[in-house]
Amino acid sequence: MKNPKHIILLLLVFITVFNSCMKIDPIVEPDSVTEIASVKDLNVPASFDWKTSQTLNISVTLPSNGVVQPLIITI
Repeated sequence: MKNPKHIILLLLVFITVFNSCMKIDPIVEPDSVTEIASVKDLNVPASFDWKTSQTLNISVTLPSNGVVQPLIITI
């Protein structure tokens, strides 16, 4: 009779190999997404803001005593 540890190991190997061979369905993109062939095909509204940065004026006053807390600035 074979050792039970060998049978369990063989079973685990079989399950792993069988599981890794399963076909995965491809991701289907939604119908609303349209493909753009080139940048010239883009339809950008005239009111679109092309800025990639924003200038902020920030004044920070640190406490004279006590614990200094981290400063987080978000829009």
